[in-house]
Amino acid sequence: MEDKYSTDTENIIFHKVIIRIIPFILLLYVVNFIDRVNLGFAALSMNQDLGITPMVFGFVSGIFFLGYILFEYPSNRMMERWGAKIWLPRILISWGIIVILLSFVSSAIQIGALRFLLGVAEAGFYPGIILYLSFWLRNQDMARAISYLFSAQIIAMILGAPLSTFILDHITWFGLSSWRWLFILEGLPAVILGIIAYFVIANSPQDVSWLSSDEKRCLSGTIKTEKESKGVVERKSIQYFFTKVWFHRIWIAYFLEVCAGYSIIFWLPQIIHSLGFSDSHIQVGLLSAVPYCAALIGMIFWSRHSDKTGERRYHLIIAWGCAALGFVLDALFSDPYLSLLSLIVLTTGIYAGVPIFWAMVTEKMRHIDASGGIALVNSLGTIGGFVGPFLMGIFVHSSGEVDAVPALLMYAGFMIISLILLFTGNNLSLSENQSHQ
Repeated sequence: MEDKYSTDTENIIFHKVIIRIIPFILLLYVVNFIDRVNLGFAALSMNQDLGITPMVFGFVSGIFFLGYILFEYPSNRMMERWGAKIWLPRILISWGIIVILLSFVSSAIQIGALRFLLGVAEAGFYPGIILYLSFWLRNQDMARAISYLFSAQIIAMILGAPLSTFILDHITWFGLSSWRWLFILEGLPAVILGIIAYFVIANSPQDVSWLSSDEKRCLSGTIKTEKESKGVVERKSIQYFFTKVWFHRIWIAYFLEVCAGYSIIFWLPQIIHSLGFSDSHIQVGLLSAVPYCAALIGMIFWSRHSDKTGERRYHLIIAWGCAALGFVLDALFSDPYLSLLSLIVLTTGIYAGVPIFWAMVTEKMRHIDASGGIALVNSLGTIGGFVGPFLMGIFVHSSGEVDAVPALLMYAGFMIISLILLFTGNNLSLSENQSHQ
């Protein structure tokens, strides 16, 4: 006979689980994102030292995503085989070592090769974390946990911007260039945390000592019951998704948003520097953090408002519409303060819309193989992380201006096209029963 637990008892146990595992996972994800995008800050000194052109910088920035996408699925399979206790520390240690190796490069080719390998090393980290959390949390807790991961990206930029630029301004130990120390000092935490993770992460609730036997039974039983209550999910092959127009509309829309988003992430430090506020790297870092502070507040407020009202369509239109407006205004303004305001508007708009987009996609696929469909949308859309920065580099190379007007207008168009794809025809505004007939 199965044990029965009150809702209050379950809530107490799951709150205990969240307190014990979420802060460490959040720390890992912050370090992960800092190491993924610190190339943008290193470029403030590195590009001149190594003679890297804007087009080449755009390419080496984005090539990370090719390695990430190609090895995401194999990495997930390996985690299923070896368990989170082994595989997540492996990911952390390997990516930390590769970031440190970036400090020894002497050419763009070496940077490109290591950036590709960094993508290979990090592949599977985010979906691996989601899989790991599913072993510990109820559905009602997962949404909150995932929102923390989205917030971690912005927190990483808020913390990483002044940290990276402080290193660039002040650390040249043993005659090494400051940008080389940036990679060393920001790669080491991943290696250290990878070692710690081996002792902190457990494959299942049964493997920890901070839960009593009764708490373990409650936790495992609740999660098991939830999974069994989902009923039969209609499994779909990859071929199924590629035959559906609505699926192509969704992933192309996400691809265009990722193109615009990662272009700003990698190029923002150089754009801020070009505004002429200061030649000090640390001041550039502090100013670079401003749009992300606004984005964090905007994302939390706008997502909660969407959840509270139950409305998605117009919340996404307003968010990504503001992003498009921000790109246009940045292209029009020459005043540095107005340009900074434009960057705040577009960054906030992009991030405020992403959680709402994924909420709509999840709802769209609720009666079919959501995990497979969502993973496919994410993988195809993430290609934009390579294409976007590379396109920006081409425009910067041809115009000689970091905030190239044609590029900004192009990204504004990308955001508008995304909304058109999502909200016209057989798209996200329709119910699932309509959508997969």
